[in-house]
Amino acid sequence: MDINARLALCYQPVARDLEAARAIVAGFWRDALELVPSQSETAPASPPSGKGLRPALCLMAAGACGVNNLSDYAPMAAAFEALHLASLAHDDVIDRAMTRRGGVSLNALWNNHAAVLGGDYLVARAIETLAEFGDCGIVSQAVSTVRRMAEAELAFFGLPLEKATLDKPLNLARGKTASLFAAACAAPARAEGRSEEQDALETYGMALGMAFQLTDDLLDLGGDPARMGKPVCQDVEEGKPTYPIVLLHDRLGESDRAIFRSFFGRPIDPGERQWILDRVYELGIIDYVRGTAERYIEEALDALEPFRESPCLRSMRIICEIVMDRDR
Repeated sequence: MDINARLALCYQPVARDLEAARAIVAGFWRDALELVPSQSETAPASPPSGKGLRPALCLMAAGACGVNNLSDYAPMAAAFEALHLASLAHDDVIDRAMTRRGGVSLNALWNNHAAVLGGDYLVARAIETLAEFGDCGIVSQAVSTVRRMAEAELAFFGLPLEKATLDKPLNLARGKTASLFAAACAAPARAEGRSEEQDALETYGMALGMAFQLTDDLLDLGGDPARMGKPVCQDVEEGKPTYPIVLLHDRLGESDRAIFRSFFGRPIDPGERQWILDRVYELGIIDYVRGTAERYIEEALDALEPFRESPCLRSMRIICEIVMDRDR
């Protein structure tokens, strides 16, 4: 069973409310498009569809806290998905990406200037939506998350491979990816006034987000190109010192390091690509990074121990399994 089918089964306890959240996000998207009337007729009517992990986790966290009417939390789930889409819009400008999730990126649809503004618009709609829950703490955490995402990217900007240490990509993963997972998971407990559950769900989301980013980075070195729809080693070509790439650089001998650095940030040919993959397997990079991700997953599962058993809680555990299976 592929990952999308597994996620569909996992999402069953929140399926109806997840669709409601997606509809809200689609409304944000249409509103943004209508602000650029010269482009609205050729634009896709809804945002590029992803796996929906962040809104699903927000709804599952609400269910794990004992909320019976999850529809009340569909707007909150939509807000966190909108924040994620905004970050993707900004990423696409930075990376000069022309596609996103199999569709057209905003910068390709419009231009970089309008795409950045579109991302900003989604952030504003997300914060407005969260403010409707009447808790300044929820809004404050969301704003802090946006700040952490920006800080992480700025601290990582232009980092040369030879100066990258293993803590650098982990800090990026914590700020850029895991902090949004944590905020999405913790916000329902905050709204329900359940501080202990809030702390546990934040821990779960942070640890799950770290594992998610590590396995995502591994896909670039050990994934199946046919399944991914792109060749491996693109992070090398794009000059991104991810956790497995920094680890590989650290473990190479001095002469091989020089060779590896010569590949960094430029197109590589099939022979050079194979040279990298051979070293990845020879030096146990995949096993080591998977082991690091597994430790984060253990932390995420431990954080769920105090919760009463429920369909949503079981789904949150299953998501941990799915995240660890992404690079297989």
